[in-house]
Amino acid sequence: MLKEIIVVGLGGALGAILRYGSSLLGAAAGLSSQLTTMIVNIVGSCAIGYFLGLCKPGSLLLFLTVGVCGSFTTFSTFSSQSVLMIQGGRYWTAASYILASVVLCMIFTFIGYKLAEYGAK
Repeated sequence: MLKEIIVVGLGGALGAILRYGSSLLGAAAGLSSQLTTMIVNIVGSCAIGYFLGLCKPGSLLLFLTVGVCGSFTTFSTFSSQSVLMIQGGRYWTAASYILASVVLCMIFTFIGYKLAEYGAK
């Protein structure tokens, strides 16, 4: 159990660094924080699907999915951005953002999983 906690913690540290780096990169590229968050969530969804399709249960899977992807993707940020848009009266923007984020992340999770299946053949 301690081994798994350490593995997840190390993956989480890496994912957090990658997430922060993505924020800096998005800002430097002139992207809105919402677009950067959506891109991160799409990339993370594809990655977690790929890892789930590629790895057997164990430490590597925990490191990559719970650790790296769990801290890299930003559902809490997505949620807070959505609430702020709603509170600001930007209902259609919020609805579009929520729908696009959920649908695209689900699609890219499936794509990642299929890429792993295809690569394993």
